[in-house]
Amino acid sequence: MAVLIMTIAATALLVIDITIVSIALPAIQSDLGGGLAAAQWIIIGYTVTFGALQQPAASLSDRLGRRTMFTAGITVFTASSLACGLAQSALALDLARLAQGAGAALIMANALPMLAQTYEGQRRNMAIAVWGTTLGAAGAAAPVLGGILLAVADWRALFLVNVPVGIVALFLCRRVLPADAARGTAPIDWPGATLLLLLLTAANLALTLAQWWYGAAAVLLLAAFLLVERRAVAPVLDLSLFRIPTFVAASLLAFVSRVATIGSSVYYVLYFERELGLTPLATGLLMAAILIPQLLTGLLAGKLLARFSPSFLIAGGSAVLGLGGVHMAMTFAPAASAWDFLPGLILWGVGGGLAATPKTTLAVNVVEKERAGMASGMVNTMLAIGAAAGVGLLGIPYAAGGASLVMYTAAALSVVTAVIALVLVRPKDLVTGAPVTRSP
Repeated sequence: MAVLIMTIAATALLVIDITIVSIALPAIQSDLGGGLAAAQWIIIGYTVTFGALQQPAASLSDRLGRRTMFTAGITVFTASSLACGLAQSALALDLARLAQGAGAALIMANALPMLAQTYEGQRRNMAIAVWGTTLGAAGAAAPVLGGILLAVADWRALFLVNVPVGIVALFLCRRVLPADAARGTAPIDWPGATLLLLLLTAANLALTLAQWWYGAAAVLLLAAFLLVERRAVAPVLDLSLFRIPTFVAASLLAFVSRVATIGSSVYYVLYFERELGLTPLATGLLMAAILIPQLLTGLLAGKLLARFSPSFLIAGGSAVLGLGGVHMAMTFAPAASAWDFLPGLILWGVGGGLAATPKTTLAVNVVEKERAGMASGMVNTMLAIGAAAGVGLLGIPYAAGGASLVMYTAAALSVVTAVIALVLVRPKDLVTGAPVTRSP
């Protein structure tokens, strides 16, 4: 239990920091100056390093040790949070945010592998369910927390509040986290790790900034990475994992589901505030119709994994998501009120919670504990890339037909995730910590 609490406490901070800063951007720009690009990079800088470092950091943690990497992440995150809070220029803040995203990546990359290493079987499923649903709550609460801090202090408090929490977390790491196991003797794949970092950086920039030369660079780096990994003695990403259908499913599900859920959220929130005239606080309260059912069904899904195949749970949850998306799409109208959206939002939350936990457990359950970092790193990377891609890709239906078309597209993507789960997820691939599975 101590490891679970420690992991939740540390990762909740970085999840909150992904979105909490958005509410303070006007105040930051007024204080520090700088143009639109400088303001954008306060968000982009964090998300790019956070997304790009996930897979390399997770894979290296299999070799360098979970506690070592996790503690390093908290150290970097705490120090860079202090630098953010003390920044005297927009450039200094942007650079500190890049470092903060790197520290966050080291923390997140090791969170799921540590849970996989500490817990077995159904206890593992429940630990992951509690961890995932708590992080969902932290992300949803971030704007509210940001508003409170801005009301009683200024924007610097959003960063400085991380410092005492980080110091306490460092102390607890020494006392709570298990010591690292003996390291392997095979050489670390530094060329592969470097190429993977550059590849994911280029891919994230291509999706975030929508500039073609980053995409072209990502393609070239991918070719170089694949060439290096085929020859590596101990590759940073074992390409043979992609021969396992369930691992492929875990990666695809992470990407497609984030495109649908995170991507669509930007546009229906815009509708609520611009078309319905809701305040940010009212919109946040309306989002509780998603959050509360998602938290409850996320925990329920952890229990259901003891009885049912993850493929059925993911497909069922995705089907409910699709129904919620269709209801919301049909509700967008000039005469609509916030109350009209409640059934669709509730279905969206129920479906998301039901599918989330089994999706999260898939990758770490297809490999032995010693390679849990490599497997979970791929899923975390696909989650980050999917979120960035979703905002850009769903902007196309938003421009063409508005929020309604966005939600119809999101519903269709939910159907795609159900098909992926039913076709590719195989119980026989779950070789470690696998639940006892049987068809309902």
